[in-house]
Order: sequence, then C-alpha cells, then structure tokens
Amino acid sequence: MAQQSSRRTFLRRSGLAVAPAVVAGGAWAYPSAAQQTGRGTAADELDKYLDKLQADDSFSGTVLVLKDGRPVVSRSMGYADQGRRVRNRPDTIFCLASVTKMFTGIAIGRLAQRRSLNLDDPIGKYLSGFKAGIGDKVTIHHLLTHTSGLGDYMQLDGYWAESATWTTPQQTMDGILRYVRTESLAFAPGTEAKYSNSGFHVLGCIVAKVAGVSYYDYIRTNVFRPAGMTSSDFTLLDQWKTDRRFAHPYPTDQSGKRYDALAAGAFGLIGSFVGYGVDSSVLNGGLITGHTGGAPGVSTSAEWYPERGYTAVHLGNYDPAPGANVNQELRQVLTS
Repeated sequence: MAQQSSRRTFLRRSGLAVAPAVVAGGAWAYPSAAQQTGRGTAADELDKYLDKLQADDSFSGTVLVLKDGRPVVSRSMGYADQGRRVRNRPDTIFCLASVTKMFTGIAIGRLAQRRSLNLDDPIGKYLSGFKAGIGDKVTIHHLLTHTSGLGDYMQLDGYWAESATWTTPQQTMDGILRYVRTESLAFAPGTEAKYSNSGFHVLGCIVAKVAGVSYYDYIRTNVFRPAGMTSSDFTLLDQWKTDRRFAHPYPTDQSGKRYDALAAGAFGLIGSFVGYGVDSSVLNGGLITGHTGGAPGVSTSAEWYPERGYTAVHLGNYDPAPGANVNQELRQVLTS
C-alpha cells in the first residue's frame, strides 16, 4: 500500500498533460519555512544552481523536489508569456512532450491487467495497414521496450507540413498513424533497441482501439483521475495560445535569439508524443526511474529516486542551454 501511495503521489506531482500538442503543468505550493527546516546540502546546492540560471536567464520554468513527500525545493522563474509579462508560477501549465509516455505505459498496463490485451500480441491483431512483416511480427512488448524497429514519424517527408493542417485530436491520431504505416523496419523486431516515437504512437492507437474510446478520454478516466491529477487534461492549441495559465514555448533561432513559438505559428498541432512510460537508470549507485521530454522550447522531466526518497520534477519553456540542463543537475545532486 505504501508503494502504491508513492506512485500515486509521483504521478500527481508530475503535473498535467495537454494535447494534441501534449501540455502539462503542476499545482503545488511553495514550502513553508517549517517544511524547509533541515533541507540538507542537496537542496542548498540546487538553490544555488537555480539562482545562477535565473540570473543568467538560461532557464524558464518550475522545479519541484520532494524528500519523503515533503517539498525541499520549489522554484518558478521566467515568463509563461513574455509578450504579456505573465510570469511562471507553481500552477503554470507546461508542454510535457515525451513525459506523457508514462501515461501510455500505464494505460497499456491497465488493459493488460484486465486481460483486454496481451503484451505478446502482434500489433496486427488490433491495427492494420502496415507494410509486410510488421503487423504480424511486431508485438506490443516490442513497442514498449523500443525494440520494434519502427522509427520516428516526425522525420518522415511531408509530416510537418501536413500536420500543421490538422485541427482535431482525431485527425492528429489518424494522421500520424497514416505516416507510421508507410515505414519499413530498421531492424528485425527484438534484435536491437532504438527510441521510436512511431512505435509509441501505435501504442496510443491500440489503447483507443481496445478501450473503444479516444486515447485522450482513456487517459483522463484511467490515469489522471485515479492518480488525483485534478488539474490535468488534454487541451487544444487555441486554448494554449490564449489561456494565461499556459507557458508558451520559447525555442532559440539560428542567431541565438528566443522567440514565442505559438505567436510565430511554429508550434502546430504536432500530435501526442504517446509512448512507453518509464525509463530507469543507475547513477552513483542510486536508481532513477521516470521520463524526460523535449521539443523546441520545451524541457521536462519527472523522476523518482526510490532508494533516496526523492521525487524531482522540472517543467521548462526554454531550450536547454549549455550549463542549464536542469534534469542532469538534479540527477547529479540527488544521487551524490
């Protein structure tokens, strides 16, 4: 029960997801003086690091670190909307990018637990239209473990131009799947591992097919609601542009100048970055599990350090700059 509670807390603290260009945020409070007492050297070191990023304007976003469920670092800096001078706050909503892969992993796990699907099922059992040797050879397990041989639909010719014309979540889901169906395998399923957004989108489509509802509705009901993520939702691009709670992505152009990707029309209805949920690694002898995400003007991570009692989340609306990789710094400090 304690482990289940920890996982539920991890999801709730990880924030929101918004789609079709998956967006997310947090709704946490700054720690009180009493809560910050005895925070330890890790929190002090992170505070100094964040002070420098703020002074340099090299990070814009929110960082939350909890130790045994209690906040020890909670900082928001920079602007959600520079044009309207709206500052980032603890309840600002950010684009999550691939952090949403955790939600898809949970969705597949729930369907498998209910015996609605089997992880060894070939994907052709649920979806058709793939090239020969894919539907009957690639399994759900291959998709979950990045060993399917499928690639990245965002690198396919014509994708970005066409995706900018999609105006509904269903158009986005169907449009991306249509591009994936044109792909050939880079290697035989199960023989190699390569991160694949295409394979992970297929997982989201399987969730919708098996559940009989949209991927977005399934995640709302079966992930957000049980986890207590009451502020989480999938939101259309128009709301992202106009709602003052949403952080605009600020990528860097070739001259090194940041620009508002939403105002520039450079952030179209890009799809849902759905995919397998949890990556694990060991650093300095400490286990880290969770996921990171990135897109132009987007930098995110939501990770759990079970052996050390930490949960760490960062949600940013700048490209990571040299010396400003917040997730990397969190990992080094919290495992040292």
